[in-house]
Amino acid sequence: MAVEDWSYHDLYEEEIAGLNGLGISGDAWDCWINHYFGYWWQDIVYYGYDQYFEVLGWNVNNWDSSGELPATEDMYWDELTTEQQEAASQLCYFRDLWDGVSIPNFSS
Repeated sequence: MAVEDWSYHDLYEEEIAGLNGLGISGDAWDCWINHYFGYWWQDIVYYGYDQYFEVLGWNVNNWDSSGELPATEDMYWDELTTEQQEAASQLCYFRDLWDGVSIPNFSS
């Protein structure tokens, strides 16, 4: 499992120290890097992110288990509805990031 798959509170002390040295907070890590995928569904609900994930087709069954992935996982940004794009934005996604564009090729 890649370190990016871990929520901030699951990181090792030295990893957190490295993030702190880079000026990356726990909130920034969980949203911009991990996109909350290191959380359990109950945590998603607790923090109120479920409303955004549900718009993208996620629920407790496909989040916490090996259920079928939502259709949005195979969609490009332009294929998402406006509501889905807004939900993804609340989870720290934008077009290039959602579409898997490498950082040097991000549009300006």
